[in-house]
Amino acid sequence: MEKSQEEGYEKRDGRIITRLLGDKSIWGVVLALILISMVVIYTSTSALARTEHTSNWAYVISQLKMSAAALFMLFVAYIFPVKWYKFISVPLFVVSIALLALTVTSGVEINGARRWLQIPGTSISFQTTELIKITLVLYLANIFDSVKLDNFKTFAIFVLAPVAVTCVLSAVGSISTAIFFALLSFVLIILGGIKWRFIWYACGIALATLLLIIGVNSVTHWFHRIDTAVSRLHIFSGGKSNNSSQTLVVDEYEMKMQQQLEKDRTFQSDMAKAAIADAGFFGKGPGNSTQRYVLPEAHSDFIFCIIVEEYGMVGAFIIIFLYSMLFARALAAVKRCRKMFSAMTVAGITICFIIQVTLHIFVNLGILPVTGHTLPLISLGGTSFILSCVSLGIILSVTRVLEVKRS
Repeated sequence: MEKSQEEGYEKRDGRIITRLLGDKSIWGVVLALILISMVVIYTSTSALARTEHTSNWAYVISQLKMSAAALFMLFVAYIFPVKWYKFISVPLFVVSIALLALTVTSGVEINGARRWLQIPGTSISFQTTELIKITLVLYLANIFDSVKLDNFKTFAIFVLAPVAVTCVLSAVGSISTAIFFALLSFVLIILGGIKWRFIWYACGIALATLLLIIGVNSVTHWFHRIDTAVSRLHIFSGGKSNNSSQTLVVDEYEMKMQQQLEKDRTFQSDMAKAAIADAGFFGKGPGNSTQRYVLPEAHSDFIFCIIVEEYGMVGAFIIIFLYSMLFARALAAVKRCRKMFSAMTVAGITICFIIQVTLHIFVNLGILPVTGHTLPLISLGGTSFILSCVSLGIILSVTRVLEVKRS
């Protein structure tokens, strides 16, 4: 029996027979999270269903269809040879940057954030920043594997400049997304073994760029999400909104209006903390959430607090345990990789998941201000749901090759 280790296939009698290889624990965690999402979506979409004059079951069916499409894309990414990812990493990254730039100029703005690009002639829109999460990782993994970054000029051209373009374009639509990419790139640069002298230079340039963006925004207001981020941080720290803090309240009516404005700004965060505070150890039970009726983003940005409210600390532990198992198995795969591209790809995708899950949970717990990040594979499906499955399919593609080599 002849084996092709590069492709992760087994050859028998001249025929290529594919089997469901790869890390079985990752397969199990993915399926478990998707099944949990089916249950939680029914509860968490109550406010959305009421607004859209439909039923919760409509969103459960939509999630089921989205899950089927996402699993199909996961399988496609899983059977895709690893070396092909390296081959397409640079052109795919260039295309995604072009799409991100197009989003900046003609993207769809939802809830004050411009992250969506609508497909012409349809009502379908997708988040270009979700695509960047994958293509940026693949690009940096390819660069660290193929280019000798032994001088700062080469490092600046092949790493620093592309990352800077990504972060600046993302900052137009969402500051938290730009910070996400900056943090992801910083961790990958450290893992890539770049000289610390180059890293400190990069940090200085990043700080100078940030100050320049703030200065440009004060004149042109191109990066209007900076004002939103500052306002959220100010309110999160216990302050009042910038406009009202410098205005004298002349009567009781104006004072009440000002107080109501401050409550509206912290409404979602307050309701999320209330949901967790009332949960207890075992929660209120399936379908007994009360905050689902008042939280407008309970199905996406605040779905973790609905899980805790209904299933208590037990539910929270199960969710955290599943993600922890996913991270542990992915990091174990990194240690087994012999090629830089495979190791950096798996590490980068894993770091993406760690950052996104951490941000979502911390926002729901009130540790961080609202950032708008969903809970991977559990929040109501969309671009993030499908591309999360694609990224996990890439990890499974790498572990498939590792499993064939080990056998």
